[in-house]
Amino acid sequence: MSSVEKKPKYRKRILIVDDSPMNREILRGMLEERYDICEAENGQPYGMILCGKESTDEISGQVGARLAEILGTGFVSSVIEVEPQDESFVAKQETEEGYIRYSVAQPAVFTIAKPAYDPRYPNIKAKLAARKAIVPVFAAADTCFQGRGEGILKGLQ
Repeated sequence: MSSVEKKPKYRKRILIVDDSPMNREILRGMLEERYDICEAENGQPYGMILCGKESTDEISGQVGARLAEILGTGFVSSVIEVEPQDESFVAKQETEEGYIRYSVAQPAVFTIAKPAYDPRYPNIKAKLAARKAIVPVFAAADTCFQGRGEGILKGLQ
């Protein structure tokens, strides 16, 4: 009787963004055992960029708008939902009178106002368990990339 390895129902996903193939290879090797890896490199097409609504320091809400201007893409602020269509997105924005839906061509930048669901808050039991959690620390000697990319690994420690 052979044992069948069960895959987890959901694995966390990490996006690696770097122009250097060597850097992406090093990071992929360190992380791919525990995470699903997505890679982006210079010139790779994208469909959507999501930004927070505003920062806590200035509260000006300019990052998404400025990024869209620089990239020359469409932009919708304070979005609560985004639905992909064929070559566009339909963004839902909440107003005092109700909702407005915008159709925006891909690629586009959106700032997110709030989720379309109620956030889950940890209970006391989860908070106490988090205090006891062990956070792994990786050293260069623990990786399969000894001798390559020490500068990158040193910065991650």
